[in-house]
Amino acid sequence: MTQEDDSGFETALAMIAEASAAFRDPWRIIGSAAAILAGADAGAVRDIDLLLSMRDIAALKARWRALPASGPAPSATFRSAAFHRFETPFPVEAMAGFEIRTAQGDWVTVEPKTRIRRGRLFIPSVAEQIEILRLMGREKDAPRIAALARLL
Repeated sequence: MTQEDDSGFETALAMIAEASAAFRDPWRIIGSAAAILAGADAGAVRDIDLLLSMRDIAALKARWRALPASGPAPSATFRSAAFHRFETPFPVEAMAGFEIRTAQGDWVTVEPKTRIRRGRLFIPSVAEQIEILRLMGREKDAPRIAALARLL
């Protein structure tokens, strides 16, 4: 992340923390942003992945209604019951009912069991972040997995 991106990243995290007052269910940041919040050197971060319940994604959409938003890009690997990409100072991808297609072709719902507080934000445990990244099965996640593993 560049210094300019870092500023946008921090602003977007603050926006999520502020919006979380409207959330009623457990929520988490996952992906590379969660790895950074855990203290790992996650490398390039393109967006913040926010895992919410259906009612909380509706609350976020209402709260951020003035922000430009778009739907998901087609993917053979990922799908969600609800998805909105919000153009905050750093893109936020909010999803509910998030699923990953495994190498065997099965769809697995991502439902982290752990919830670790980082200030006003929440992430899965380091071990669970590694599990989720392994489930994704992408080469680009190998350095993130290694960086997270060094925290264990």
